[in-house]
Amino acid sequence: MLYDKIIWKKEYHLNIAEIDQQRLKLVALINELLDINYQEEDFKKLKKALFEVVEYTNYHFEAESSLHKKLNYGHYHEHKAQHQMLVKQIVELLQSLKRGKTEFRDDLPEILENWFIRYVINHDKEFDHFVEENNPKLIAKL
Repeated sequence: MLYDKIIWKKEYHLNIAEIDQQRLKLVALINELLDINYQEEDFKKLKKALFEVVEYTNYHFEAESSLHKKLNYGHYHEHKAQHQMLVKQIVELLQSLKRGKTEFRDDLPEILENWFIRYVINHDKEFDHFVEENNPKLIAKL
């Protein structure tokens, strides 16, 4: 069964080029995962795709955390804790899949889409507003 892809929307932009590019790549990786036919013979592909999402998410979160520190973002520790929780959720899915547990596979597209959208809309918009209010010229430099 193939699932609807995540469509990048204007409201997902943070107006920080480096971060937006990473988010676009993350959406592309999630969409590749959603293209996999979730039959038994495709579990190897599914595990690989989910692993790539986990790896790239870690990379992206590290880059974002580094930017938070550089800009002295006041909610850095809260945001980092949120990153850790989000990665933990995806890692748990991957570990379940590695153990042969497949009951969540039909829910995976909704889980990933909600995870991504909730993260972008609820958490990163706060950082975007912080940059806009405190140093809007910085956006063009990043």
